[in-house]
Amino acid sequence: EKKLVKNDGFNIGLSFASEPYDHIETEKAATMLLSVYSGYAANGLRIGAEYDRYRDSGESISKRIIAGYISYELSKKIEGIFYIDNFDSDFYYNGNENEDLIRNTDLIIGVNYRPEKGLTIAPNLRISKPDDGDESTIFMLNFEFKF
Repeated sequence: EKKLVKNDGFNIGLSFASEPYDHIETEKAATMLLSVYSGYAANGLRIGAEYDRYRDSGESISKRIIAGYISYELSKKIEGIFYIDNFDSDFYYNGNENEDLIRNTDLIIGVNYRPEKGLTIAPNLRISKPDDGDESTIFMLNFEFKF
């Protein structure tokens, strides 16, 4: 099912892209992106997950995202949401063994309120937990208008 927001069902997908390029006049390099995703919806409940992996052999960069979400329609106007995202990025410069690993986990907990057709008001709490540094918690209020 392509539109799990509107219809019950499930989906699963895979995306892959690779692009070679010239790096520093004589060296060949390539970027690679792999994504695997899936979702399920039934009786007002939606669950989804995603895995993304990016690599650039020329710049020696590797990134990964693992994400998941759950939403539940409490009524025609109110939907509860929970989203978690785990990001890892490591950089290796010029083949040097020194690595600079960046890790961060983000959580979003909130509600989608739809008072009228075409309008969604979404109060939510965003929590960011980096491996290095201070945790942050921010209250956000998002609006969506569809014409």
